Amino acid sequence: MEISWLGHSCFQLRGKNVTLITDPFSPQLGHSLGKVNAPIVTISHDHPGHNYAAGVGGNPHIVRGPGEYEISDVLITGVASYHDNKRGQELGRNTIYVIHMDDLIICHLGDLGHTLQEEQLEEVADADILLVPIGATRPRQPKSSARWNPESLYLCITTPRQERHPTPSTNSAARWALKPLTRNQNW
Repeated sequence: MEISWLGHSCFQLRGKNVTLITDPFSPQLGHSLGKVNAPIVTISHDHPGHNYAAGVGGNPHIVRGPGEYEISDVLITGVASYHDNKRGQELGRNTIYVIHMDDLIICHLGDLGHTLQEEQLEEVADADILLVPIGATRPRQPKSSARWNPESLYLCITTPRQERHPTPSTNSAARWALKPLTRNQNW
């Protein structure tokens, strides 16, 4: 499994047989995804920083909203949540995605704007890897979007919450590949 952060809340999950892109962002934000292709795209909510499926090549299957999906041997569970801490009254709904891929369970929180409730925690509790935005760009957002037991995770990747984007000289979106991760790896 190779996980690359493309900026904003967008990640590329490259497995043995399939690639998945989370929350592709619009060039309206002032930077580009670059040239990415994937057969699967997840959209956490309908805002320009998270819903630019047109920026992903390869005629992908688009996953939007809560439910269970199975595409190319990847099981995806969408968990209902909110983009704000007022049950969506300010900014609407958000979908958390729990992605079963290559014997790993990855949880992408999208643009979660509240602390997870017990029923949401139960849905995502088996995650090996947590992709969580941190920091507050608006006063309404908590400093940490999720309450989690770090001992239950193999890896937690935190990303700046929207205010900064990487600007490498060779590409308009940064890609940092993580070291290979195996279930039996000793920390």
